[in-house]
Amino acid sequence: MRNLNKAGKNQSELLEYVENPDLNNCVIFVDEDFYSKSKIFHQISKISTSVNVSPPYTNKIKEWVIYILKLKGYRIDQNDLKKIIEIYGDSIGSVINEIEKLNLINNGSKDLKLNDYYFENKSSREFFLWNIIDYLGYKNIKEVLIIYESLINHGYSNSQILIKLFNFFEMLCIFKSGHSLDSSNFNKIIMNRLITYNKKFTNKELENILIELRNIDLKIKSTSINHKLLFQLFFSNICKGVYV
Repeated sequence: MRNLNKAGKNQSELLEYVENPDLNNCVIFVDEDFYSKSKIFHQISKISTSVNVSPPYTNKIKEWVIYILKLKGYRIDQNDLKKIIEIYGDSIGSVINEIEKLNLINNGSKDLKLNDYYFENKSSREFFLWNIIDYLGYKNIKEVLIIYESLINHGYSNSQILIKLFNFFEMLCIFKSGHSLDSSNFNKIIMNRLITYNKKFTNKELENILIELRNIDLKIKSTSINHKLLFQLFFSNICKGVYV
């Protein structure tokens, strides 16, 4: 069952059922963000078994992949492994899937060689909205453009991206002013890195970024300008410090 917040008046009935479930049935509640601030989600989590199946932190993916490679007895050059993770590291499963393909290409050999193995562009990897927020916070234009292309390729709309960007920079403004924050829109990774992001933006810069986001929103709704170009220029200007 997804979108528990939309259960409305039925939320109390859901809680009653979870407290006294039918042992012949298994009900799975899904929230896209494990760190969600949803009240009903947390109430159910306290009286049931919770499992976080979101992708591990980027620096942990390699550790898990190496562990699985050892279990399978596979050997691979660290540079080759780094390249595979860079392109397919949206999940451990995606990385292992590519390694299994590599095993087949190498005729079942445990010593895996990339050789002429074909790689898709990095933008074919699936990213999430928080990924583009993270790299924008660090002003890393190379990664931001790759992730933006991936988000569009995987079905995210420019409007979704715009809303998330506005929420982030608005939150950064509030954080810089020292006021309390509503962290319900962002995961723990983003919230833990706010101090780092904050050091890279001035008050005036954040004000100008929010103004520019409103301008982009207006242009998307009222002109035929290429939306990709609008966002690419916007990202470039942020990372170059144009809005300072």
